[in-house]
Amino acid sequence: MLNKICIEDNIQFKTSVEVLNECFGKNYKGFQKAGCYLGGDMFVWFPKLALKMDGQYKAQSKTKPWINVLSDDGKTLEMIAETDDFDRERILKRSGIIFTFAKCEPKEGYRYIGTFIMAVEECTDLRFIYRRIDTVIDFEELYNYQVPENEEDQERHAKQLSKSQLYRIAKERGSEKPKMSERTVATWGRDKYVKELAKTRADGICELCKEPAPFVASDGKPFLETHHIKWLSRGGSDTIENCVALCPNCHRKMHYCENVEDIKTLMKIAKYITV
Repeated sequence: MLNKICIEDNIQFKTSVEVLNECFGKNYKGFQKAGCYLGGDMFVWFPKLALKMDGQYKAQSKTKPWINVLSDDGKTLEMIAETDDFDRERILKRSGIIFTFAKCEPKEGYRYIGTFIMAVEECTDLRFIYRRIDTVIDFEELYNYQVPENEEDQERHAKQLSKSQLYRIAKERGSEKPKMSERTVATWGRDKYVKELAKTRADGICELCKEPAPFVASDGKPFLETHHIKWLSRGGSDTIENCVALCPNCHRKMHYCENVEDIKTLMKIAKYITV
């Protein structure tokens, strides 16, 4: 059984049975359907892509009323019905992730072309649209995952997942009515006058990237955020020499990147530039 597959591998499987057995750990002797549910919201699809003849797309199979068209960039797959003699509701139930192994030419085998989800809002009575969300399947990760209980561990865990696995967990854990929790947060005192002086000195221009504030706030002033060059939580002072005005992007950057050159630049600005 394979551990992982990506579209660049261009591995061809002779039959859909081989895909299910080699990739998903099944033990089928025969399989004739165009798709297989793996459990939960996972589905494996075996479309035969339409052939382009004389500028028009024609179905590979004469017995199946479907024209399956993959976009040139491989990111969109359209399934177009030639008749209305099919169960539309059954197709719409495939709302989860769809691992897609397509037969691109009649004499070729099936190869992985991506993991898709249905764009339900774009579908019509005879046309179904699928958007690619991933180009890799990690088969070991597919079934063996456990969401950590600690929120910090969850954040690290989420960053390590493939797009399709992240989609599965997010879809499963999302809530229409999030629970409210109360937390006690310690905050450092910030002098309003020091804060306002930094913003006045900036005059609507971010003191790091030198770009104008992204928008005008409800008070009619350009929106900038104040930042303490040496963080208050690290013993920094709440003084005009340690306070600058930044756009939201640069403010986040200073908290996540802590670039030494940026820190030096802001220290010079706060120390030497006057209003």
